[in-house]
Amino acid sequence: MQEQAEIANTLFERERFDEAFEEYRKMAETGSIEAQLRVAWMYQVGCGVKVNLTDARRWYLMAAESNSPEAQFYLGRLYRQEKKHQEAMNCFRKSAAQDYMPSIYQLGVMYEFSEGVGQDREEAYKYYEQAAKMGHLRAQRDMGLMMLKGHRGVKKIPQGILTLVGMFYEAIRLALKDPDSDRLLW
Repeated sequence: MQEQAEIANTLFERERFDEAFEEYRKMAETGSIEAQLRVAWMYQVGCGVKVNLTDARRWYLMAAESNSPEAQFYLGRLYRQEKKHQEAMNCFRKSAAQDYMPSIYQLGVMYEFSEGVGQDREEAYKYYEQAAKMGHLRAQRDMGLMMLKGHRGVKKIPQGILTLVGMFYEAIRLALKDPDSDRLLW
């Protein structure tokens, strides 16, 4: 399976997406969670195959059955894209329960913007703070913005500025070093 994964990854890197898709699909059918996620994503965005959200959902669900926090996260993002907020919230909660910081961040977003739940800035801030403490940069950004806007009181505005400046510096450093880091996932 390792050799097949290397072949698929090489094809993908060389932008031979249709061939890479076939290799990933073969591995996905044998139960590889990573390949299931890749196939689902390729269906979702139309990379090497036509966009097909039904097939994307099927593969994400298959990967999520393994209780993978990453699979739950991506399934939740698909549901959110489809405006199925309750399903998205359930997926993010399952993933967040396993301390997957992008899902913890997504819960904050959903509370801040009233997606599937009533708007609750305090709850949003709580999730942003939890993800930020784990190093999630977008959570740090949104937490800083909430402080800057005065949602945590006037005394927190300077701290919001410092949080944003620190986050900006760290985001640039991380984007140059590891652009695929979970710390940058939204």
